[in-house]
Amino acid sequence: MGRTMQASKLLVVGLTALGVFAACGVDAIDLADKTCPCPSELVCDPAANRCVPPGSIKPVATTPICIPKSCDELATECGSTNDGCGGALDCGKCALPNTTCNGDTHTCSCQPRNCAMQGAECGEVPSGCGEVFKCADCPVDRPNCGGNGPNKCGTAACVPATCASLGACGTISDGCGNVLDCGGCTAPEVCGGGGVANKCGCAVKTCAQVGWQCGTGPDNCGGTRTCPACVGSNKTCDANHLCQCIPLTCQTAGWQCGTGSDGCGGILTCPACNAGFHCTTTHHCDD
Repeated sequence: MGRTMQASKLLVVGLTALGVFAACGVDAIDLADKTCPCPSELVCDPAANRCVPPGSIKPVATTPICIPKSCDELATECGSTNDGCGGALDCGKCALPNTTCNGDTHTCSCQPRNCAMQGAECGEVPSGCGEVFKCADCPVDRPNCGGNGPNKCGTAACVPATCASLGACGTISDGCGNVLDCGGCTAPEVCGGGGVANKCGCAVKTCAQVGWQCGTGPDNCGGTRTCPACVGSNKTCDANHLCQCIPLTCQTAGWQCGTGSDGCGGILTCPACNAGFHCTTTHHCDD
């Protein structure tokens, strides 16, 4: 009887040491010393280099890469706004003369200039926004509009300017009280596009306005647009002038094992260590 009880105790101790227990007729599995590669009834958790029961590995959440919007994509003409990724996007100032930026709508609106703002005493003057203002008539003692300078009342005779003499485009005063229509410009130039009223010019858009993040290329005004270089050793500028992230590989990262960030918002998973080795925090196999 004593030998039977002693044998039973030894059996329990042996089973405990092995970590194998019978519960409801199913053997529990000892995971204490099981590293990858794993037996058929287990799967490998590469993050810990451990063998675990199927279905117990939780997926690692990845953060999608946010691509900032350009001013053109956001229909933003001017000012600073959100780029769609939490950053500030500077869309610059209004290019055309007589235009100001609406801080709420981020659009450029034309501000008409009346006779007083242009210093015109008489005749008609263009507003700069498509309208024409009729100024006051000259008094009898200074009857000639333009006789004392453009749209100034005086006694001298006024010699009207021409589009050619002014080298002008658009609508402009002839200085003697009448408005000239000097036509448009040859594309890509527009009237006032260079920031000077009634002069043909091309408004060069910034890198942010056209959505370029990097690189060099034509600015559509006959010149060259140069944008900043991509920041980061794993960033490269593609043909669309966007900075693309090159994910790390186990080789380029110098990892032998384990799981971690690939440097581009994704997950890099390297092979498990051979039996008898474990994966260190520096992603190297050690015994």
